[in-house]
Amino acid sequence: MSDTIYPPDLTGRPFALGLTVRFPVPPDRLYDAWTRHIDRWLASPGSARMSFEKGAPFYFDLMETSGEAPAPAGRPHYGRILGLERDRALDLAWMSGAGGTDGAETLLSVRFEKAGDRETDLRLTHQGFATEDARNRQERTWRFLLDSLAAIVPGAKPVSATDIEEDSPLPAEPVSAPVAFDDLVEAFVFVSSGQPMEYKAAIAVETGAIHYHDEWEDVDIEGSEEGAGDFDMDFGDRYIPVPHRSDLDLGARLALRFASEVLPDRYEQVSRIFHHRGAFGQFKSLLHEEGLLERWFAFEAAAAARALRDWCRANGIPVTARPATKAG
Repeated sequence: MSDTIYPPDLTGRPFALGLTVRFPVPPDRLYDAWTRHIDRWLASPGSARMSFEKGAPFYFDLMETSGEAPAPAGRPHYGRILGLERDRALDLAWMSGAGGTDGAETLLSVRFEKAGDRETDLRLTHQGFATEDARNRQERTWRFLLDSLAAIVPGAKPVSATDIEEDSPLPAEPVSAPVAFDDLVEAFVFVSSGQPMEYKAAIAVETGAIHYHDEWEDVDIEGSEEGAGDFDMDFGDRYIPVPHRSDLDLGARLALRFASEVLPDRYEQVSRIFHHRGAFGQFKSLLHEEGLLERWFAFEAAAAARALRDWCRANGIPVTARPATKAG
């Protein structure tokens, strides 16, 4: 049996991303978070099957955040440990399904570089994406996950876009007219008020106006009667659909990050809550008892704003503070 460990074949998949975040802890703390505590920020609790030895395979479920509770099957991730150096480096062959690496084995490299007496630069490089869209989608996921990692690191603040040094290129050109950010937030709240695809909103590429669509009424809420017939998000280039909160990982994982940061003594209880239906109702009841409901709402709004700005940036959508043209 050969002991050779072959890296992923990245032929024909040229897109890559690189992110760097500074954490106020020494390298060993971050290395342990990646190798011993991934069920607190990356994997669904209890799902990880990982032995950090060179050549070993691994499996875990990335927590599913569509709806109020994780799906039973989770979001499977597979891979191989290609190389590791205690407190310094990890190299992983990384594979997930649709919406992740699309079944392709990619190359994930993580470096832990000492930046001061008690600071570390975490440098993450992820290579092997076939399209720019796939790369950008994975970049949004890693930004959120690094924020989740910050929540379990003592002394670390939430990771915002300005905290992350980006080594991968941004979209070359805007793809739509500027969109008023407050209008986009309002549309995002509308879309996220139901299950995915229950309520829809979309940005008109030519004007930056936002159209609303309620499938139960089958009308364009914002547009005129004439415009309503033209509103169809299935028609590719004219509209950009506004994402649902589940598209931006703002469901159960965000609640767990809040619990880790604000209610560390109740983290395990909150984690158990999110393995059952009606999880958000139970979670908010717990926060009400603890007097933390308003703090959660503020935390959730701030996270949504960061995620929406990242989404706009990744999709070439310029945002502005000025009012946008009303649809219709």
